[in-house]
Order: sequence, then structure tokens, then C-alpha cells
Amino acid sequence: MRVRVFSRNDQLLSTARAGPETEGVWGQDVPIAVSIGVAQWTREVGVFPDRLIAAADHALYVAKKEGKNRHAVYELSPPLAPEPAAVAEMAERRRA
Repeated sequence: MRVRVFSRNDQLLSTARAGPETEGVWGQDVPIAVSIGVAQWTREVGVFPDRLIAAADHALYVAKKEGKNRHAVYELSPPLAPEPAAVAEMAERRRA
């Protein structure tokens, strides 16, 4: 999925960079820049869409900080504590 997202973002960014036909708007060119923030629905987001929106918003501000016509993908930080299933698996390996 990540490759498709980057590919689509690159298409959008190159279209913005190429400068669409903007003449005729009060007789002047209108500059266009695009910043894109991408977030993926994960188990941590759960049933809280506001978490997904906040993650995409965070990625958007990272893209804006990097400059015009950029995109950024929200990277979920690894959990501070291991998942319960991982703990159980590690305990099982120790017993073996």
C-alpha cells in the first residue's frame, strides 16, 4: 500500500509543480503548491476516526515543514511496552 500512496502523491505533486492552466483568473497566474499528509488506519486508531485525522494532520505539518510540494506519511511510534502476545511468545521460547 505504501508504494501506491507514494506513487499517487508523486503524481499529484508533479501536476502541481508543472503549473496547471491558470491564466484567465483576473489575467494573472495563480501559483499552486501542494502539501500532503498521509495516515493509515491501524489497530491503534481503532474506532476513533479523530485519531486517524490527527495522525494525517501531524504528517501534513511535517510535509509543510519540509517545504512546498511535499508529502509525508505518519509513522506510528513503536509501543513502549510489548504486545501481550509477544510477551507470551517470548516466555514460551524461554521455557523451550
